[in-house]
Amino acid sequence: MRILVINCGSSSVKFKLFHTARDQYKVLAGGLVEKIAESDSRLRIHWQGGELERERPVATHHEALEIIEALLVEKKIVSDFSALDVIAHRVVHGGEKFQRPVVVDDEVTQ
Repeated sequence: MRILVINCGSSSVKFKLFHTARDQYKVLAGGLVEKIAESDSRLRIHWQGGELERERPVATHHEALEIIEALLVEKKIVSDFSALDVIAHRVVHGGEKFQRPVVVDDEVTQ
């Protein structure tokens, strides 16, 4: 199973891509896009056998995710995001209502 975990902050997108099998987790790739909406945005990605860093303007979080997907495809780590089994987003603060990790479902969003 391939799982992409994303953590979107106010000006960054961090990610890790895992492969799981028989209770074993292997990191396939990871990285971040930082300084989103600034002229000196930066992308860093690492994967087994390589690392890449680029500086270029990234206007939005959506664009950052498109760039991440394109690089994972370019490096032949995935064919595209639709080939992933799970995409999860880390939500850091649950407010007063949630004191432990929860799955974001219909009950949580109401």
